[in-house]
Amino acid sequence: MELELPNRLYGEGLEPQVKKINNSCRLKLLELLKEKMEPEFDEVMKDPIFSQIMVIQKYYLKFSA
Repeated sequence: MELELPNRLYGEGLEPQVKKINNSCRLKLLELLKEKMEPEFDEVMKDPIFSQIMVIQKYYLKFSA
């Protein structure tokens, strides 16, 4: 599976310093990831770590960290 990663939002060391909410979270990336790995999606959902991340996209949950 050949995926092209998106460009970085910020250069190294230039990331915004946010004290309350992660305002650089892009849920669209999770949607793109699901589309690209559709044949393996059920297998990924069995993984205890990745399933917790992908459920955010699957059920359109709001995310703040």
